[in-house]
Amino acid sequence: MTPSPGPDRESWQRDFEQLMHDDPGGAADALLVLWPDVESDTGMVDLLRANTEALLRNGGGALWAGGLHPVVFRAGNSLSHQGLLPAATAFWERLLPVASGRLGADHADTLTIKNNLFWAYGRGGDPARALDGFRDLLAARSRVLGPDHENTLATRHAMATWQDATGDHAGAAAAMRSLVDDYERTLGPDHRDTLNTRIALVEIVGPADPAAAVAELRPLLDDFRRVLGPDHPEVLEVEVELSSWLAETGAFDEALSRVDRLLDDYERVLGAAHHDTLMLRFLAADMRARTGRHREATEAMHSLHGDVVGLINQGRHEVEDLRTSIESWS
Repeated sequence: MTPSPGPDRESWQRDFEQLMHDDPGGAADALLVLWPDVESDTGMVDLLRANTEALLRNGGGALWAGGLHPVVFRAGNSLSHQGLLPAATAFWERLLPVASGRLGADHADTLTIKNNLFWAYGRGGDPARALDGFRDLLAARSRVLGPDHENTLATRHAMATWQDATGDHAGAAAAMRSLVDDYERTLGPDHRDTLNTRIALVEIVGPADPAAAVAELRPLLDDFRRVLGPDHPEVLEVEVELSSWLAETGAFDEALSRVDRLLDDYERVLGAAHHDTLMLRFLAADMRARTGRHREATEAMHSLHGDVVGLINQGRHEVEDLRTSIESWS
């Protein structure tokens, strides 16, 4: 089998189907190796997901030996990363009873599937259902894994996030501050979970005090760059976060300058057609309007609309919401 699908994907697919038949576990390993860190080639990722689904259907117990194969989690998470939230919800809902039957309700992988499902509920517009699910999951993970386990701490993070989304902002902020302290104690200040929890705390307190959010994000961005490198997608997300809060404080010139520079980085790292790149173009156009540059903003939004409609015509339905936002923008 060729090491990568490359341009001749039909030939690669035939070879891979033979590998799935002969060695399902090896096929799963191969898919995981091929999976890109940055999912800019959506056609490639669609192919990898389709083959993962085929392995789930036809691979027997090969994907479940010693726990669920990591490629299955990668496939499900990629749906959320690409904005395909209904598909992500359906994926985890379908997988959960199978995992409970094969691995047991308290197996760590079964609990992780629940975690991913509850996140999908929240991101899909049902924060109360997500919060209820995470409350139950916290009890299970505390009992099975212990209170200081990374997955238990991650569940507390999720609870605070959806607590905030349901309107309990003060309670969510207090919970997230406590969690930052516990992450620093157990994992250290440079751990990605610690850094991401600091970001989450900014998102909770920022609406009431944008200037405080900016003050927190400037050194935090430096920490992210130092730990992950300047081109890591999470670093780019933090830069967008800082730009957004700068705009909320009225510092539009600095915010727009950062966003314009970030657009080049997003197109280079993620690709021009990536959902996050398109969203950043929307943000840049909106910022131009807020600085009084209405003609530039309108031209940029018109160009973005054409590109988004073209992608939808190619089957990229995850950008439908962006088209709606563009068409309602004024």
